[in-house]
Amino acid sequence: LVTGPQNKLESAAALLKANPRSIVFTRTRNGAINLAEDLAELGVTTVDLHGSLSQHARERNLRKFRNGQADVVVATDVAARGIHVDGVNLVVHYDAPTEHKAYLHRSGRTARAGNSGVVVTLTTSSHVSAVARLQRSAGVTARHHDARTATQPMTAASLAASGTTAAEAGVDVSGKDGVHRYNGSRHRGAPRLNGSSRSRGRQPSFRRADRPLREERAPQPVPVRAVRTPRDERSTLRRDGAARRSIRPSETVSRDRLDDSRASEHGGQLLSGKPKRKPGAGSGLKKARWTGAEKRAKAKR
Repeated sequence: LVTGPQNKLESAAALLKANPRSIVFTRTRNGAINLAEDLAELGVTTVDLHGSLSQHARERNLRKFRNGQADVVVATDVAARGIHVDGVNLVVHYDAPTEHKAYLHRSGRTARAGNSGVVVTLTTSSHVSAVARLQRSAGVTARHHDARTATQPMTAASLAASGTTAAEAGVDVSGKDGVHRYNGSRHRGAPRLNGSSRSRGRQPSFRRADRPLREERAPQPVPVRAVRTPRDERSTLRRDGAARRSIRPSETVSRDRLDDSRASEHGGQLLSGKPKRKPGAGSGLKKARWTGAEKRAKAKR
């Protein structure tokens, strides 16, 4: 079923309203969650099945689908492995899978226990060739429908009895650079379904005609940075500057008084170095300071 990119959701809602017992497949969990919410806003009662749900939540949603409380199940490939429900009339590939094995496994959710079923793949005109290659790898011959001219309501029986073949629809993938035709319109081939997502939607870059070539551009001045003095040279200069520093007269007088006081304390002899402290000096203050800190910490607790 070929539809426009902006009308894909509306086409899916119209298709599911005409076929209440249906299963819709998406590629990702977020895609399943968002599609279930969007379909619910359009009046389709849905439940979702994906890897983020617990086992209890999955069983509850399947129970709703079996009991008829929900008309549509929106599932991913991983969650589809546990779906064994009879009476599914339609399987919709909202997002086409990347491999033909996944396509066959999805499609096998319908036509169980000897019953008949219909499989519909929603796609756009630019992805028709990719879907055709996928179906050819799976050994499936599909009929093409245009959502704009399809019979309303789009029931599974009406879709199976109508449509055109790929040749009648004008699908041609033999052109150069992936150019193909669909319904007389010429389209550029879309990226393969299993291609990298980084290559999709990338716009080609063009060089401005008025921009000069790199060889013709004027050379740009190179900024000059100030060179810092090495660390070892800075330490040497610092020591030399301290040695050349002049001593003020006031400092000389204070030093002389300090020397006289030291000499009087030690019998007129000037001792070199710092004066000795009394045994245990400072230990009591340090201990009291730490004890006070511990007391304050305990008080805060």
